[in-house]
Amino acid sequence: MRTDTISILDGSTFVVSNRAGDIDAAPDQAHGLFFKDTRHLSRWILEVDGKAPDVLSTDDIEYYYAQFFLAPKTGTIYKNPYLSVIRRRLVGDGFVEDIAVLNHGGAPAEVSLRLRVSSDFADLFEVKDALEKKGTLYREMREEQIVLGYRREDFVRETRIATDAPAEIDPKLLEELKHKGIGKFVAFEVPVSLARQRYGGHFQAVESGLHETDDLRVLDFNGQRVFQLFRFDELGAPILQEQP
Repeated sequence: MRTDTISILDGSTFVVSNRAGDIDAAPDQAHGLFFKDTRHLSRWILEVDGKAPDVLSTDDIEYYYAQFFLAPKTGTIYKNPYLSVIRRRLVGDGFVEDIAVLNHGGAPAEVSLRLRVSSDFADLFEVKDALEKKGTLYREMREEQIVLGYRREDFVRETRIATDAPAEIDPKLLEELKHKGIGKFVAFEVPVSLARQRYGGHFQAVESGLHETDDLRVLDFNGQRVFQLFRFDELGAPILQEQP
């Protein structure tokens, strides 16, 4: 029987995602990487060339191991994708994901892979009852790792994300911001669907200009209005960046 979620576990560690392998926690979606009753990842979303790939199939062959077979979107039903993506996921002593891209075409191809990650560090009761988290969430780069953390007085929990390449914030975005004179900033990441919902027609007007050469768009200059439209738990952990 098909379900909309895929779960794997080992001891007190378990992962719940959708059929693409993405984790996108919401009040009606108890997705996440959980360890000892605390959610250490509430968002783990893969984008291929800036878009979510289509699901071909899934294979949860062991209770602790799963595979997700995906294909990038082509934008039309008349063109078959020449690339495929395989996500191999394992839980045990931590959480490991291997991402392989296969080129089925006859020529070299360049592809961009991006993972959007965050954590709310909610415990199971907060997940179940959608309770607001007290304390402070933070995000920083440390020893070429992305560190997601939660602090409340002397209580600290952290998730460290390491890759086989140095972790970094999207260099294209940093370059565009620096070109506009923005080298030091505090940023929050929110889902595009949520921003579209909160800003309505204004979002559509800004989005319509993305076909232009400069694809960096300012949705709102008013920081106070941003905080009025989004709750702190929706904004997630701040991203601190300072360029030389």
